Order: sequence, then C-alpha cells, then structure tokens
Amino acid sequence: MRQIQEAITGKEEQGSLSSPYQALVQFYCAFNSGDMQMMSENWAQSDEIAMDNPLGGIKRGWGEIQSVYGVFLTVLRKFTSSILTTPFTKQRKCFTL
Repeated sequence: MRQIQEAITGKEEQGSLSSPYQALVQFYCAFNSGDMQMMSENWAQSDEIAMDNPLGGIKRGWGEIQSVYGVFLTVLRKFTSSILTTPFTKQRKCFTL
C-alpha cells in the first residue's frame, strides 16, 4: 500500500468508488461543496454503516448520519453566505474553506 503524504481536499480526480482513496476524494468533494446528494452517493444506503466523529457522536444508518451532515451543512451555508461575495451553491465545484 502506498502512503499518501498530502491532504485530500476533493479537488483530485474522482474516478470511481472502487478504491478507498477515490471514496475519500468524493466524500471531501461533497463535504467541501455542501452537496448532500453526492454525499448520499458516497455512503452505503444501509442500516449497517456507522459514523463516529465530533460532529454528532456515534450514528448508525444513513438516516442518522445524513441528519448530522444536514445540520452541519446548513450552518456552513449560513456562515459562507455571510463571508463570501458569491452565494453558496450546490454545484459540484469543490473548494475548501
């Protein structure tokens, strides 16, 4: 396995979800651009998936995970719309704050 020494931002070539690296690229593209549809495509639609992070603790199933990211992205939209000159959009153009 090759170690990656640079941060994944979502701006990299997305390719397919066939490798963990490409799945991370797509996740960060969706996360950094606020694209909930892309994020939904990135996560398995199953009750067996789990997320454990500071945004919402341990959540199981896409429904619970989606609600955590939904709240976070709503706050992010309000924040970015107040500091950016262009409104926050759901285009698949990835950026980092």
